[in-house]
Amino acid sequence: STQSTWAGALILVIFICFGSLVVLMSLIWLIFHRVKKNKLLRVAPMGKVCIVFTDILNGTELWLDFPDLMKNALRLNVDMTRKFIQLYKGYEVKTIGDSFMISFTNCKNAVDFCAEVQNASLYENWPPALLLNPSCLEVRHGNKVVYRGFRVKMGMHYGEVDSQLNNRLGTIDYFGPTVNAAARVESLSQGGQILMSKDVKEQLDRDPTFNAIIRYVGPCKLKGIGTYIIYEATVKGLEGRVFPPPSGADVPGINILEKVRDLKEGHHLCKGCSRVLKCSTCIHNRHKDTTSNSNSETFTYSVPETPI
Repeated sequence: STQSTWAGALILVIFICFGSLVVLMSLIWLIFHRVKKNKLLRVAPMGKVCIVFTDILNGTELWLDFPDLMKNALRLNVDMTRKFIQLYKGYEVKTIGDSFMISFTNCKNAVDFCAEVQNASLYENWPPALLLNPSCLEVRHGNKVVYRGFRVKMGMHYGEVDSQLNNRLGTIDYFGPTVNAAARVESLSQGGQILMSKDVKEQLDRDPTFNAIIRYVGPCKLKGIGTYIIYEATVKGLEGRVFPPPSGADVPGINILEKVRDLKEGHHLCKGCSRVLKCSTCIHNRHKDTTSNSNSETFTYSVPETPI
């Protein structure tokens, strides 16, 4: 009887100790989880932010054609992109395949980041065989290399976001119309192009340190969202990149192949209205244009020496 009593007491003590350990471990996990969440909340932009999406042109096809080379090439692209995310104080929300979702508190930093990536991509040590693919070929405009390696599509939008902790990834994730619009703007872009919404442009106009003028693209229909006014940033040194109007744009279509051919024949491209003109000087301000925005401006965006 005494032994049974002692055995019962011992079992009770073991049970109490085990239960206390479980409770203690649960408290430690909750504290760690909350500390981690608070730390992420301090790092990740909140409220109104600039969301940037990037994607590699024809990335799926490149994986099918170069399954081994793409592992190294993608690593180079990821390392390069993350370097500039850190440099321009961005927050990497997540990667989806070969795409990035990034947030910035400052729209100027977002555009600076995009410009840096576009420039740096020309000088990356891409696998030689990859550069034989039409999507990665080296292309020159005069004596200047304007394409080489991955052609990264970029789009951004500025606005209010909803945020919450992604327990699986351990990062802050964003939701809402701003995220959806940014993704749609990126989907409009061509490889090597930087597009932005009017909301981003308005923030840049209010920033006294941003002294460039954004080129007007026009109203574009974003799938499932509506019509947004879209602008484009042209990086200094990459003016030779010529893009057709985005899909869904309410502007006249341009045959990009005819445009390039005409330029080779000595014609001149009016960057204000995207017409090919038979002159050596841009006469954009002197000819009548009833089919496109003749008051739109063109700018050359210079990569800054240091971020804000």
